[in-house]
Amino acid sequence: MKKTIKKIVNYLGYDIIQLGRKQLTIRDIFISYFYKIPENFFFVQIGSHDGKTKDPLYDFVTQHNLEGILVEPQKGGVFEKLRYNYADCKKLTFANIALAETDSQQSLYCVKESFQDAYDKYTKYDATGIASFDRNHVRMHLKKNMPHFFKKHKVDNYIKVEIVEALSFDTFIRRFNIQRIDLLQIDVEGFDSKIIHMFNFNKFSPTLINYESKHLPKTERDKCEEFLQDKGYVLVKFRGGTCALKIR
Repeated sequence: MKKTIKKIVNYLGYDIIQLGRKQLTIRDIFISYFYKIPENFFFVQIGSHDGKTKDPLYDFVTQHNLEGILVEPQKGGVFEKLRYNYADCKKLTFANIALAETDSQQSLYCVKESFQDAYDKYTKYDATGIASFDRNHVRMHLKKNMPHFFKKHKVDNYIKVEIVEALSFDTFIRRFNIQRIDLLQIDVEGFDSKIIHMFNFNKFSPTLINYESKHLPKTERDKCEEFLQDKGYVLVKFRGGTCALKIR
């Protein structure tokens, strides 16, 4: 299992960890902390999308038959594609929900199906990958990636709303009977910091937390990093994301 986690970290492009004025190599971290990885390793991925497109965990989950739960709030084709892509992995649980501060119904903003093919073809990106609980986040991506088109067309005409079930973290843990979390992977289009702050660090202490930080405002990004450091993590920044590794 040590090799599995090391491959995940190497795949994501981590090499140097900055802790104050001291630089630790990823080798130092694994020698010190990952030599006792348990056999009952369990991961949670929040914002799993289709499980495969630009996904940092797919190869390792499938190759090593890891156990975990994949959370994706988008309904229909995206969630079905997620289940299909992991059809041969029998130790996985799929949760078609979102996480929020309280149990509730939430509005998820997505690109309309009728426009997805045009967006994909023009931008070379997957339109379903920019779904967000922030309408402005979707607007921003559409305008940024198709500026000429949206000079002539109203962007809101190409956005739909899905009402999705949202669970508090504690309800999520109880419903799916989660006993441990070794790896927490988060990619929720600008809400990553909120997920981290609602996480129950009193109950769980993941060895590795990987999240997308590029969409966070600087003040929010800085607060999130400080929060994780206070919880005993060192941070690795890479290609639009941040990885937090437990050091104490």
